[in-house]
Amino acid sequence: MHVRGAETQPQLVLDGVPLADTLTGNFASGIDTENLHSTSILTGNIPAEYGERSAVVNLTSKSGLDMPMQGALAVSGGSFTSQAVDVEFGGHTRKFGFFITSDASRSDRFLDPPEIGNYRNLGGVAHLFTRFDWLPTKTDSFRLSLATDGSDMQVPNTAEQQDDGQRQTQRLRDDFQAITWSRVLSARTTFDLSASRRSSSAAFEDPHQTGTPLFIEQHRRQRTEGLRAKINHEWKLGQFQGGAEVYRLPISEAFSLAVTDPEDVIEEPDEPLAAYTLDNPFRFQQQRTGWRTAGFVQQHMSFGERWTIDAGLRFDYRDLILQENAWSPRVGIAYRLPRTGTVFRFAYNRLFQTPPLENLLLSSSTDVAELSDERLADSYRPVPSERQNFYEFGVQQRIGSRRRLDVAHYIKNSSNFLDDGQLLTTPIVFPTALRGADVHGTEVRLDFKATHGISAYVSYANANATIITPLVGGIFLGSEAEDLFVPGRHPADQDERNEVQVGATYAHRSGAWVSFVGRFDSGLPVEFDAADFSEDDPRLVAQVDTVRGRTRPRTVLNVIGGIELMRESPHPVALQLGINNIFERLYLYNFHSAFSGTHVGRPARDRGPRRLPLVAS
Repeated sequence: MHVRGAETQPQLVLDGVPLADTLTGNFASGIDTENLHSTSILTGNIPAEYGERSAVVNLTSKSGLDMPMQGALAVSGGSFTSQAVDVEFGGHTRKFGFFITSDASRSDRFLDPPEIGNYRNLGGVAHLFTRFDWLPTKTDSFRLSLATDGSDMQVPNTAEQQDDGQRQTQRLRDDFQAITWSRVLSARTTFDLSASRRSSSAAFEDPHQTGTPLFIEQHRRQRTEGLRAKINHEWKLGQFQGGAEVYRLPISEAFSLAVTDPEDVIEEPDEPLAAYTLDNPFRFQQQRTGWRTAGFVQQHMSFGERWTIDAGLRFDYRDLILQENAWSPRVGIAYRLPRTGTVFRFAYNRLFQTPPLENLLLSSSTDVAELSDERLADSYRPVPSERQNFYEFGVQQRIGSRRRLDVAHYIKNSSNFLDDGQLLTTPIVFPTALRGADVHGTEVRLDFKATHGISAYVSYANANATIITPLVGGIFLGSEAEDLFVPGRHPADQDERNEVQVGATYAHRSGAWVSFVGRFDSGLPVEFDAADFSEDDPRLVAQVDTVRGRTRPRTVLNVIGGIELMRESPHPVALQLGINNIFERLYLYNFHSAFSGTHVGRPARDRGPRRLPLVAS
């Protein structure tokens, strides 16, 4: 998810506990959405209690206190031999509530492949999540959350790698524990204290040394152990919040690399990669423990029916490879016209974003810097934190009783812009930093509240995202992007000029419903030379607009419907059927991107052969 031009994921907060890991399919098993009771997303006017990212996703898990004793079973299947099963059970007594859920799924198209042919892309994921709530007194409550997750996946091949018999795999494991104590100190004051621990590991393996053009192996592990305290006080001017947090961050990483096909990766005999063969691989192993601390205060104030002001200040200190600190003032102002229902708003946020933890030691190694490019070795420095000024101007207008229009314009100016570099077609991604970025855009959304069972929305976004080179932190392996090492301005990977989404849902009182969603994307930038096309699949080349230097525009339509049966019985049943990409449009997310490689969008059904005969290794 690239929220308003940000490469790093939004800050995920589960039941008030920030999660430091990158929760995408490449890095971790993510969060099962069946665990969630509600979700809210903040993209502007970020409160001071949140740091590290320029957008926040607040996740609230289901609680047994909110449900009678009950259970549920869900099974599903679909294209690409996709299968899933989910079981949950929960309920409560007078002072105790519990909720337990477990699921497992698999698919023959687990990741977005680099080819139309879905070569060797089997993967599966499993989750187990439990939440326990205890109310020992009228003023105290305790919440304990426990989770463990895992993913096993094949690494998708290109057609050439499939012919050569490449058989790389990746294994992800993570677990999470958090306990929170909440106490009502008075009618106007509450206090929360939480302790959390999250551990994750990844193993990228190739035991038979089949990798081409590079043999790669990696094992990494990281933990986040933290304490977080917050006090909330209501007074005559509004609501005051203050808090502090401290996190211990042990990290260990091991990485091996060797050249197996020199013609594909080595242009000059004296290139650093040329020295590393299967008999003499490059090896990296390091471990380090870092710390991150922060404190914040924020005030929400309302003056009559017209003015609302949010003001806050946050201080962050980070000690992991680099020692950095920053003050982050935040302010948001809204003015409402009661007669027309019009709301004008403005926000300024100073943001301090720390780099992702995954592969951070590797990307901050001088040895690996020398391996990547001699120009980088001469000017190398570790990945710094991003510092950003964010401005938002917006207006919201009520149109009648059932329509609402929202318009927002934002401006983001960043130094040390955080990005990442993908290693060839593998799921290994290194954090990097560029000198800066300028991002601005406009978003328009019109919502229609439900009437006669029909609700709908339409949204439009226009964005311009520019990165400023050169590279100022981290490494860059597996790319020949010359522009990264010289000053300049270039379209960012997330620089998509126009996006349109429409959605409509009809729900009948009988329990039947149908939902339609359509999306138009004008295309992302493509970095290429004409000579590159000679070895590419011509069907993919046809998806590139060489005049605009972008992937071709695409429109993807999805529909899903369902019905609820026996709703009044003790054992209700729900059935659903959905079709993604109804017209089976072939499209590209990226093509020859220096940062993200090539990724082919998901068709409605299997397209092309999944497997070719393997050459014996």
